[in-house]
Amino acid sequence: MGLEGTFTYTPTQQKDDVGLQIGTGEFPLSNPEQKLMFFTGSFLFYPGSNPVFEPYLAIGAGGRVLSKADILGGWADNTMDLTVGIGGGLRFHYNDQLSIRIDVRDWISSFDWFEDDPESSNELQNDIILTTGFSVVVGGN
Repeated sequence: MGLEGTFTYTPTQQKDDVGLQIGTGEFPLSNPEQKLMFFTGSFLFYPGSNPVFEPYLAIGAGGRVLSKADILGGWADNTMDLTVGIGGGLRFHYNDQLSIRIDVRDWISSFDWFEDDPESSNELQNDIILTTGFSVVVGGN
């Protein structure tokens, strides 16, 4: 069994339905700048004991915060949502100190990107995330 935590920060810009950056054209007083932060904690369960290929299951929870800039450059609006994640992956042990893994998770939430829009809804949303990574063991016997 293992524990892991993640934090992701993404600066982004909002675009309209035809791909034009908001803050130009019809919306000259809008600021398109946004920040998205995603944080999670997960439990990892390793059901087998294969010394080379080690499958695992993961379950976790976390949250997302979307911050929108106002026209003066400040951060006027924060939207936060809780998420629940399930998934699994496979860890390949190259040797005792180095391993590589591939992982797929489904983060389920009711995140509403456009909460000011009356036609927007808070229906459940699935975000499928595929990640890879490596581990290096330092010290120990």
